[in-house]
Amino acid sequence: MDEFNEIESVRRLIAGSEEAFNEIFYHYEGYVLRESLKRLGPNRPDAEDVVQEVFIKVWHNREKLEPGGKVFNYIYTIMHNACINKIAKNKVRQKYLDEKLSDPDNKMITPSAENKELAEILHNAIEHITSPVKRNIIRRYVVDGEDYESLARETGMKNQTLRNFVSEGLKTMRKFLKNQL
Repeated sequence: MDEFNEIESVRRLIAGSEEAFNEIFYHYEGYVLRESLKRLGPNRPDAEDVVQEVFIKVWHNREKLEPGGKVFNYIYTIMHNACINKIAKNKVRQKYLDEKLSDPDNKMITPSAENKELAEILHNAIEHITSPVKRNIIRRYVVDGEDYESLARETGMKNQTLRNFVSEGLKTMRKFLKNQL
């Protein structure tokens, strides 16, 4: 493979060459992923999202690039801003989930009304509850919106036992979510 020539690749990219885009992508992809992981922690899906966002912007804004300019600086700036935005978004999401999970009497909105991504995160958090009985109670309480009385009638458990299960399950979910977001 020929040595990477950034100036020539940028010139061809500006002209719309997909081959030049691929050269730039493969040359900088690893760097963007590593730097994103440093900024975002061990959250690889978020870091991969940043990589994708960076190179989508490079492609869409290729005509704005300087033919003799360094594309690296442009890529770095996009990556830096995308990481800041991802961190801010995750903080907002974590705050929202903490508020919803802090009150065991507060019913969560059902996944059909929620953002699909948030629903997936919620279901992953529920799956980390080790006890199948507690996991079932939490799923029915949080996702399906059942109240303690109906759960008590259907399971034969006491209200206080169900409240304890919900409280313990919500604590487990909060721990999982803090590690994920």
